[in-house]
Amino acid sequence: MSLFTIAILLILIFFGLASDLINIDANDMSFEIPVIYNGLSSPSSAYINQTTNVSLVSHAGYMDELMQLRMTRRGLMYSVDMAIGTPSSDVTVSLDTGSDITWVQCQPCRICFDKFLSPMFDPKLSSTYKTMNCQYQHCGAFYSTAIISCAPDNKTCMFGQGYMDESVVAGSFSEDYFHFQDKNGRKKRSDFPLKFGCVHRTEGDFSPFDDGILGMGRGKVSLISQLNISRFSHCLSTSGKISYLSFGDAARLEGETVRLIENKMEPSHYYVNLLAISILDGKNHLALDIPPQTFAIDDNGRGGFILDTGTTITRLHRSAYAELTRMLSVVFLLSHISTVHSIYGLSYEYCFDVSLEEVEHISVVFTIDLVDVKITGNQLFYEDVDATNKPIICLAIFESDRSDPTTSLFGGFAMSDFNIGYDLHKQIVTFNSTTC
Repeated sequence: MSLFTIAILLILIFFGLASDLINIDANDMSFEIPVIYNGLSSPSSAYINQTTNVSLVSHAGYMDELMQLRMTRRGLMYSVDMAIGTPSSDVTVSLDTGSDITWVQCQPCRICFDKFLSPMFDPKLSSTYKTMNCQYQHCGAFYSTAIISCAPDNKTCMFGQGYMDESVVAGSFSEDYFHFQDKNGRKKRSDFPLKFGCVHRTEGDFSPFDDGILGMGRGKVSLISQLNISRFSHCLSTSGKISYLSFGDAARLEGETVRLIENKMEPSHYYVNLLAISILDGKNHLALDIPPQTFAIDDNGRGGFILDTGTTITRLHRSAYAELTRMLSVVFLLSHISTVHSIYGLSYEYCFDVSLEEVEHISVVFTIDLVDVKITGNQLFYEDVDATNKPIICLAIFESDRSDPTTSLFGGFAMSDFNIGYDLHKQIVTFNSTTC
């Protein structure tokens, strides 16, 4: 998303809009909050609602007449409940380690995605809500895919956030108190107002179950940085069990350790050093012919391998994706498994006429530093149906986005059933394969 596009959105918005708590402070950074799995079963679409940009699939058991939602391209899988303001208003936000700015849709919102089940956040109902002015120290800053800038009135600080799938949001850059409820039911409130985006315009694909995004990146305006959190972990489950996002001393840093890599051009992302990819077919180990520099970060900050909960599907550098699918075709051919191509007219779809149980012997191994991170089952494949409604499975790995074909991402499907811990002081990430 270009800075020009975001700036235009900011101008459009500006001229179109006339109980007992435990405070969270630097000494109380040990808490865990539940993570909600959105039940995403496919990033493809059976029917696209042109107004909401989501898939609608009949599901008789869900609250009678409601429809089950399956998000399209962006399709965030994991969300957390929290609240904002005084008195507090409940919001649900998607967990995103791939961006910095936390935002929610706010009243008035003239061009926004439809929301189900709960009202949109209304800043007028909070006595502690405040829009930042142009004197705010970060007004006029650019953070990766986000820009915070002064509105034409030279008084109000606005923001715009673009995402790799070309979705974009824009609105007022604001502050208010954030409220969380930990896994023991205790309510906690930030010790001071936190900065966030109060969005008045969105374009693209977002979940109507959510109010916005929880920015967990490494940038100066992320939730992590504002609360001065140096350790956190997540264990994300697709089984329907409750999983957790853990902060401070509650964070679980266990298992194999890899280094975090700094990208000075993109300092907000969690980069790790991906060296190689291989396929395990039963006892057979097939190394892919991928040059070592394929996943390196170039002088312009492009490339690399990012840990991103905000991207459902793992994405690979185009040449690496081509090699992976070439070798998988050989593996499936030897196993007499039929390949189904381009079910929905999307050239990157790679699907197979089998069930998950029939591919339990196949895994893909990402060698990060000297640590092998193996994904299999529903980390590697997702279940779908073909054009005749016949069950199939599809590879939960796509090639990198056309706008940035060299940058690779480790996405939400792949991260499920791993406890992944981040220590920002030691600059390390830990991987522990477990049942979350």
